[in-house]
Amino acid sequence: GAPATGGAEGDDCGALSSFNANSYISSAAAAARFRTAPVMAKRTVRIIGGKWKGRKIEVVQRPSLRPTMDRVRETVFNWLGTEIEGARVLDLFAGTGALAFEALSRGAASATLVEHDQRTASALRAQAGHLHAVCEIHNVPALPWLRRQATWRWDIVFVDPPFERPDRVRGKHGPQGSSRTTEVLALLRKHDTTVYLESRSGTDIPGWTTIKQSRAGDCRFRLLRPSLCYDDAPDAPNA
Repeated sequence: GAPATGGAEGDDCGALSSFNANSYISSAAAAARFRTAPVMAKRTVRIIGGKWKGRKIEVVQRPSLRPTMDRVRETVFNWLGTEIEGARVLDLFAGTGALAFEALSRGAASATLVEHDQRTASALRAQAGHLHAVCEIHNVPALPWLRRQATWRWDIVFVDPPFERPDRVRGKHGPQGSSRTTEVLALLRKHDTTVYLESRSGTDIPGWTTIKQSRAGDCRFRLLRPSLCYDDAPDAPNA
């Protein structure tokens, strides 16, 4: 007859076989779920004019990243017209860099991009490499960086910060009057600069004259100039 330990060895082998079978079933089920799970397509925005027209910019997956829509960018650059040619542009809160890269594509002389998020800034550098774009990219918070600029060298500034939650916004100037955006505009007003601003609110901003304005959904966008330069300017036309 079989040794007394035979039964025990048989039981162990049975348990081992059962374990492998369950593991295989679990692995097969997981593989099936992986094959049937939807694959998230990469989000992109495209450059809509100039030498890089049609080139795509990848959008990094970040909750606060809200690329300027194609039709909004087309409107803004139509507003700017020939002013963009040879201009030195500054893209604060750069995000995808769509505004700065669009400006370079359309003939801007140089671009400086400021982006706080490290992963997003890395994507900006990669995109600049793909386009062979000559630009500066600073991975720092926009406001402290702006305060440190002793010498001013930009003609056009893009100000497109992440929209703040309405329940967190305070101040008499509405959503765009958050402390960060208000201070950015106060610093920019010292210079003879055209500013592009995106915000939730379309209310007037003290110290600035609105040259052009429009809206798309909950986004208000406009071109601004320091009021000192446009004291006698007429009311801004709507697009």
